[in-house]
Amino acid sequence: WNISYAYLSHENPPLSFYVPYLRYAWAFIAFCLVQFYRHFLRLKLYYPKWDKILFGLAVANSLLFVIEFSLTLYQSPLANYFVGLISLSTYIVIPLSILITLILFLRSKALGDIIMIWGSLPLILLYLLSSFNMFSFIDEYYRIIELVCLTWFVLSLTATLMLRFVQMRKENEAHLLANEKLEKEKEIQKNELIGKQKLDLEREVTERTADLKRSLHELKSAQAQL
Repeated sequence: WNISYAYLSHENPPLSFYVPYLRYAWAFIAFCLVQFYRHFLRLKLYYPKWDKILFGLAVANSLLFVIEFSLTLYQSPLANYFVGLISLSTYIVIPLSILITLILFLRSKALGDIIMIWGSLPLILLYLLSSFNMFSFIDEYYRIIELVCLTWFVLSLTATLMLRFVQMRKENEAHLLANEKLEKEKEIQKNELIGKQKLDLEREVTERTADLKRSLHELKSAQAQL
């Protein structure tokens, strides 16, 4: 926003009129951020009710942007009212909800989740605290603090994804070993079945041979008597 406005104000002042519309990007930023944490932490599995609430807040936040944009196009005085609601929803309610979500998973035993949570906390806290304009230190060094928080977040995300990749590879290897073991067991069972069928067939042949010999002996005896 600031860079675009500063550049266009100097190079192409008429276009600087459209810079404020960049704020509508927050409709997507907030929504995608909520979706990221919902799916990454498998919120639906562990906290299904809170998952629904968080998703509802994200959708409602996006709808506020749509309504405000429509009212702005029609130059309705109600647009200013929705600007206030958007500020409350986007910069306080959404980050606060994400913060609550992170706190819910602080006791998680999954190392990847723990790394991701502690990597996210500084960025989400900055996102939340910067909305109150109560901390002059944050306002003065906001860009530097933001860069540090973003870098920490990216490094944490990278570490978590590497852990998940290693875990997935181990699970795949275990799955392959289980499949190989299952195939071997099936092969053993198949061989045992073939062996059993072979023994049954040999026993049946032996019994039939004995019956034939007995019948032949009886036939010879009858011939001798005749």
